[in-house]
Amino acid sequence: MIEITYISNAGILIQYEKVRILVDALQDAGGYPFSGIPEEITDQMFCSDNHSMYNDIDFLVFTHNHPDHITPDLVEKYLKFNKVKRIIWPEETNPIFEPLNVWIKENGIRTWNIKMERGKLHEYKLTEDIKLYSLCTKHMKQIFPKDLCNCLMISIKDKNVLILSDCNPEEEELLKIFAQVHVDIVFINPYFYYDTGGRQMLERYIQPEKVGIYHIPFAKDDQMCIRTLAHQMLKKIIYSQGEVFLLEESGENIRI
Repeated sequence: MIEITYISNAGILIQYEKVRILVDALQDAGGYPFSGIPEEITDQMFCSDNHSMYNDIDFLVFTHNHPDHITPDLVEKYLKFNKVKRIIWPEETNPIFEPLNVWIKENGIRTWNIKMERGKLHEYKLTEDIKLYSLCTKHMKQIFPKDLCNCLMISIKDKNVLILSDCNPEEEELLKIFAQVHVDIVFINPYFYYDTGGRQMLERYIQPEKVGIYHIPFAKDDQMCIRTLAHQMLKKIIYSQGEVFLLEESGENIRI
């Protein structure tokens, strides 16, 4: 069984047996109208006396380097309190990442750096039973339309978890590659589901059993009324292939 726990924004924790994978979770939203990590979780992450599910994560994974997905200072702080087997993240030339890159090199932290080239597909073997695939696409056009974003598929034995993060729903020619596999659950942001092309891609190609709509701010941070949009979508838009649900509060769990 795979257990997935929602943290905030696009941050999720995936657990399978003794392996834990933390995706896009070490972030403080960077001044954008999204939600950082809840204090009750950071209290666990940044304490060497804790032995919670958030401590000593096996793999830290990041889809792209926007501040609502990764904050360099929080990554460094996490690494000072916890051991990790490896970090899988995009190559980054932004100067704000340089101190973190230096610290990682000095402390011998192992990384796989994903080359950010649109259309590039990479495969990483995490364990005997777990593989990670990354596919580089254009970012959502609503904001940062010139940027790139990786979508991820984590294959765990016979289960596939697809994480579309902020990938552009217009990237049909790239994303329909996932029609070749059975997708048990896909995580998308509200704008992907709101987009007609995004929904058509889900129904024609990806056809997941479950659709989790995440990257929804907590109520206190929701300046753009994304929560209202998400609830209205669920009432008005029918997805015929499977279950659709919102992830709105930290700690919500899904099991597949």
